[in-house]
Amino acid sequence: MTASNEFDPQETRIRAGDVVEWRNTSRGAQTVTLLRAAAPMLVALPTGALKFDSGRIASGATYRRQFTIVGRYQYLSTTNAGVTMAGVVLVLDR
Repeated sequence: MTASNEFDPQETRIRAGDVVEWRNTSRGAQTVTLLRAAAPMLVALPTGALKFDSGRIASGATYRRQFTIVGRYQYLSTTNAGVTMAGVVLVLDR
């Protein structure tokens, strides 16, 4: 999460079981949200994967999540009115 209101990188490729860490370097709080209600067209997850929401991540703080199910996870930040920050985690087989 950067000061220019984007996830960097916008796409991350990992192996099943790996952990992704997001660091908020923006000036305000951000989220890592994978809930369909937040934005149905921007959010997607593989069958069997659980939805998640990091809650507010303060500037300078981090959020970590382990991904165990193979597939494509499309997520966003819900804290910027009018600004869509979206990203992808692509989880590959071990």
